[in-house]
Amino acid sequence: SRSDEVLDLALQSLEQVRGSFAFVIYDRLHHRVLAARDRDGVIPLYWGTDEAGQLKFGSELADFADCNPSATLFPAGAMFTSALNRAESDGPQGWVISGEGMPGQLLSFLPADTDNQHYRGIRAIPRITSQGVLCGAIFKVASNADLAHPVLQL
Repeated sequence: SRSDEVLDLALQSLEQVRGSFAFVIYDRLHHRVLAARDRDGVIPLYWGTDEAGQLKFGSELADFADCNPSATLFPAGAMFTSALNRAESDGPQGWVISGEGMPGQLLSFLPADTDNQHYRGIRAIPRITSQGVLCGAIFKVASNADLAHPVLQL
């Protein structure tokens, strides 16, 4: 499909970029969100959801007080896209993403050193509060060692 072609082109393009970056793009015409962070994680990018369910991105953790405890660093070497869902915004404070299934896709643009996949997978690591309560997940791009010993990957 056209959406898959655009997604593949975005991953290929990000794979070629060297240097520090973090960005969030809102495509108002197609109601889509695209976010990415450099492979080394030099530039901070945080994300989280507030009590109303709005997905938020930003460069300062202090801006996420209403996202506690879901706010966390966006994974280095990864791209988020809401390509299959519609993102609506009522202002500069975030997006509500609607559609079937998951609100979007989190994909790595780092190449895998294996023959059976082109890009590394993303691992979800449970996030536990100091009170022992599960409050979400931290996502990390799989390392080459992880690829040799597969775990649950998103």
